[in-house]
Amino acid sequence: MSKRFLSIDTSTDACSVALIDNNRIISRFAISFRKHEQKILPMVEEVLSQVKITLSQLDALIFNKGPGSFTGVRVGIGVSQGLALGANLPLIGVSSLMTLAEGAYRVTGQSKILTIINASASKVYYAQYERDKNGIWLGEETEVLLTEECVKIKLISLSGLWSYAGNCWLTYQKFFKNNPFIKNSKIILSNAQDMLPIANNLWSQGKIIKIENAKATYLCNII
Repeated sequence: MSKRFLSIDTSTDACSVALIDNNRIISRFAISFRKHEQKILPMVEEVLSQVKITLSQLDALIFNKGPGSFTGVRVGIGVSQGLALGANLPLIGVSSLMTLAEGAYRVTGQSKILTIINASASKVYYAQYERDKNGIWLGEETEVLLTEECVKIKLISLSGLWSYAGNCWLTYQKFFKNNPFIKNSKIILSNAQDMLPIANNLWSQGKIIKIENAKATYLCNII
């Protein structure tokens, strides 16, 4: 990747930013719970100052569009829009579930990733991603809001070797243990550094977003 991108993720209990410059990645990651708005801008300033560049020298800002924490996703989008407006930069939106898949791939090398994160007490955000030979993630159309019972049915019906990423391992541990083809990547929360390869592919495909068109992904239809 030769482009300069800054990615921002506040979609979970973690707050993270990452900057790529000359193929070097500088990142920050911290558990912040509901203090994202207090932590995110200082983290942005840290990574920019470390490589001695300004926002206007970036090619694009990358934001996590969710699904995830309603407030967290909105904070990330708002901050990204504000920074992009001030520096006249385009935006690229990246799925939180796809970001988890990229993180699992980074640590396992596995190209088929099952991502599940908590949405509420009895519902989860679910997706099945597969990485093609060009490094493109296929499966964003599988992102869905599911009840726990529906997730169990999907887990039972899975075939092939999969790695899991997300914060629901303990919830479905029984089903994971009974399926030797599902391995835990131990990637629990999305990380801004894993948004960068995805953003690079989206940039190459011309999937750039105007500041006023940045939107969150809300999966509301329960299956």
